[in-house]
Amino acid sequence: MPQVRKRRRRDRSMRWHLGALALALTLPILLFAGLLGAQFVSAERMRLAQEAEETAQSVAAVLDREFAGLRAVVDTVALSRRLQDEDWAGFHAEASEIRDRIGRHIVVRDLTGQHLVNTRQARGAPLPRAPLLPADLEAIAKRRPVVSNLFIGAVTGEPATEVVAPVLRGEEVTHLVNLNIPAADIRALVAGQTTLQNWTTEVVDGNGLVVARSHDHEAAVGKPASPVLRERAGANRLFAGRFSDGGDALYAVAQTSTAPWTVAVSTSREVLEAPLVRALWILGSLGVGLMALALGATWLVSRHLVEPTRALVSSAAALARGEPVPPMSSGVTEINRVSHAFAAASIAVRERRLADERAAAAAQRIQTIFESITDSVIVLDRRGRFTYLNERARSQIGPGRDLVGLPIQEAFPHLVGTPFWTAYQRAVDTGGPQRVDAYYAPRDIWFDATAYPSAEGLTIYFRDVTAERRAAVAVRESEERLRLALDAGELGTWDYDLSTGEGLWSERTCAILGYEAGEVRALAEWQDFIHRDDRARVLAGFRLALEGEADFGEEYRIVRPDGEERWVSANGLIRRSAGGEPVRAIGILHDVTERRRADEELRRTTELLRAVGETTPDAIMVKDREGRLLLANPATLRVVGKTWDEVRGRTQFEVRDDAAEAAAIAAIDMRVMERGEPETIEETVTTPYGLRTFLSSKSPLRDAEGRVYGLVGIATDITDRKAREAELAAANQRLEIAQSAGGIGVFDWNPVTDVSTVSPAYRALYGWAPDVPVDFDTWLARVHSDDREAARRDSERALAEGDYASEYRILRPDGEERWIHARGVVTFDETGRPVRMVGVNLDITERKHAEDQKTLMVRELHHRVKNTLATVQAIANATARNATDIESFRQSFTARIISLARTHTLLTENAWGVIPLRDLLDTELAPYEEEAGRVVREGPAILLPSDVALAFGMAVHELTTNAAKHGALSTPTGRLVVRWALDETDATRRLRFSWVERGGPVTSPPKRKGFGSRLLQHMLAGQLKGDVLMDYAPEGLTFSIDIALAEPQAGAPASPLRRSA
Repeated sequence: MPQVRKRRRRDRSMRWHLGALALALTLPILLFAGLLGAQFVSAERMRLAQEAEETAQSVAAVLDREFAGLRAVVDTVALSRRLQDEDWAGFHAEASEIRDRIGRHIVVRDLTGQHLVNTRQARGAPLPRAPLLPADLEAIAKRRPVVSNLFIGAVTGEPATEVVAPVLRGEEVTHLVNLNIPAADIRALVAGQTTLQNWTTEVVDGNGLVVARSHDHEAAVGKPASPVLRERAGANRLFAGRFSDGGDALYAVAQTSTAPWTVAVSTSREVLEAPLVRALWILGSLGVGLMALALGATWLVSRHLVEPTRALVSSAAALARGEPVPPMSSGVTEINRVSHAFAAASIAVRERRLADERAAAAAQRIQTIFESITDSVIVLDRRGRFTYLNERARSQIGPGRDLVGLPIQEAFPHLVGTPFWTAYQRAVDTGGPQRVDAYYAPRDIWFDATAYPSAEGLTIYFRDVTAERRAAVAVRESEERLRLALDAGELGTWDYDLSTGEGLWSERTCAILGYEAGEVRALAEWQDFIHRDDRARVLAGFRLALEGEADFGEEYRIVRPDGEERWVSANGLIRRSAGGEPVRAIGILHDVTERRRADEELRRTTELLRAVGETTPDAIMVKDREGRLLLANPATLRVVGKTWDEVRGRTQFEVRDDAAEAAAIAAIDMRVMERGEPETIEETVTTPYGLRTFLSSKSPLRDAEGRVYGLVGIATDITDRKAREAELAAANQRLEIAQSAGGIGVFDWNPVTDVSTVSPAYRALYGWAPDVPVDFDTWLARVHSDDREAARRDSERALAEGDYASEYRILRPDGEERWIHARGVVTFDETGRPVRMVGVNLDITERKHAEDQKTLMVRELHHRVKNTLATVQAIANATARNATDIESFRQSFTARIISLARTHTLLTENAWGVIPLRDLLDTELAPYEEEAGRVVREGPAILLPSDVALAFGMAVHELTTNAAKHGALSTPTGRLVVRWALDETDATRRLRFSWVERGGPVTSPPKRKGFGSRLLQHMLAGQLKGDVLMDYAPEGLTFSIDIALAEPQAGAPASPLRRSA
């Protein structure tokens, strides 16, 4: 067969291998250094990019904070009362103070762009008009502050931006407030946030113009930003692009949230790639130097290794031949160690040969001993494999099997996890012998085994103890059954040797008698813990047992060492000798204290129930399944009017005369027994004392198996109680009706627990639902904010002094404002602490309105007197212009004065009735109708309630007076048109009234609002809850009002003028 020649690997010299090792060590270092350099360059670029993004976001955040603060300032300025009242001098001073605090100039313009206030100019200096910018139009349209794009200031001529806010009067924009921000200030904000070298930060507005720039700000501001930046506006991101000059660039962009502006941070590609160029130069120089150094060191080291290595080869060959090997010194520590190891190995080889011969002899002697002992012996090596079994072990655990060489867990897999396996493992782990006595189920054998660990493994001695263990188990099981029986019955045992007089008590007996467990007691001591009243009886019974006349069994009291008295039951047997002499007394002891107490408690309870049943006024009865009476107490017999002999064992049909009542009671009894559930019902039955109502509770009776065999019932006479409850309910209803009719709410408050009980009228006053809990904070929250602190002080003063009185306003959930008068009394406990406040709340809103009306009437009277004089003067002037002689003047003037007087009479006499609207108008306007068509009145007949008529009459009087003094009725060519209509399309009736003057003097809004203007605009809107419109157009005044009217009440008095007509 031809031989296959193996290809021989080419041998190389040690110098070659050392050189290769040097290169293998150097190249990974250079590669690792290159990777580190690349990582450094990448990390540096990422750091710069991240820092650029953070810078852009930081600048955007600074701009947002600045604009948010300025928007709050301009919002506040727009709400200035002086600005609303167009007090330009006062507002200029106020705006100048704000300018000095925030360092920003404030401009107010009207909607044409005319500057009205400019803090850059002194008050009174001429101000320019500038066209409205897109930001101004956006602020007007959105009715909120807006940040503008870059523009050139009309006054300064410098680039700037501004925050614009509309000034609102109602829903109408009347003016614009501008807060000017120069572009240089924005550049200062940007410069304060820019920390990157060779990076440029710029801010671009919504039109793509540069607002500020960290470098070359003056040259760039107002110029268009680079095209790539304008294209990417509106996104927060990092991207590459080109500068305006065409160079490569990296941009980091962020958007502001308060304005459509873009913040960009940029740099050139050369700045980003500079770290990579520096790293490549450093790595190249380092690699060349390190390579040269490694190769030189390799050549020097190889010179000291080649010759000693050749000498080691010769020593190894001598060791293989068994020859002595002398150590050598080469100058290299490792080679010297190998040489000394070869020398020591040559000596050890000779000594091992001698040791092997001695060990073989010893093993033969040990095997002889193992075969001669009676225990089974097995030996395991350190890996758990059988190395030896004596003959007895082979016959017990492995007959017919060759176990030597097999691991023990493979030969006996069921051994793993048993106590034997645990003991063997513990012996190996601890290094000490371990003994185990346990049952091995696969063989059905008990083994007693001991394991001895050694350096070579484990030696185990074991023997079969099955017979011994099974006998011991039988004894233990018997004792355990006895112990369980005694424990189940809570029985103790006692055992006395009558020859010595000594006894042994079980733990339970010791516990019953109050002694420590395990103590041996003498028979003579027994009588010491027997109660002295029972001692003679118990000892006499024990003597009879000793004499053989009876077994021992007594129930008696004992006194424990701690003095506690207990009842016990003792039973025992006497064991006798062959001659019949008593030699041993054995028995049990049972604590029957609880049973005796239960028996006594049962006796007392039975007696108590009997006494209760005979004396209680409630009827108690027991019935069987067929409804027959098994028990009835005296109260039951009084209800049916019969004796016990007459009702015993009888049903309701046999006891009661009324068959319907009997059937109803029997039906309820049957339902309770069939359902097996208790019921409580009211029953009205006929008794010897008439019809009575009972509250009956009936429950089913069950036997030991849970079957219902009857029922027990208890009935309480509630006839009188229900009568009292009905009287109380009626009284409470009358009280609630009285409180509700009088608007009086009652409260009962506990200041300690902060729990209140309030009447329904009280809840109605405050608008609380019935299920809303009321405490102090809930009440205080309803109080008007202007009266809340005073109401709190009144409550605290009442808790200190005892009497409570307060008046305050509340706001109901529907927004209605009501006046409350509160009074109460505080109760204190024995320590002086307030524990209760009881009182009432009275709605005094109408009284307060009457007081306000009275005050208003006094003011109106004063004002009306002056207006009346002015009206008289105007009538006189108008009459004189048209009169031809003194007599015609007197007649016309007198008629108008009488008409004016009728107006006052009409308002006074109909203050609390209904007044026709036309009567009011006729009374006021009749003096001015000397020319046909001068005063036109058109509208349906409408009756005005007294409150509306009074306010409306004042309004018509004011309008008439103003028209006569300043309006259409003050000139001969003036004309007045009054129209009204009634709109009943909705659920409410609404009066729509208009007053239009034309042909009079040119009209303009009054510079100051007098009593008449306030009366028309505020009192009508507030008191009548109407919508008022007054238009001071140049051609004449237009006044209109839209109010809701209540349905007129039937029988309301008509106008005196209408009655006279």
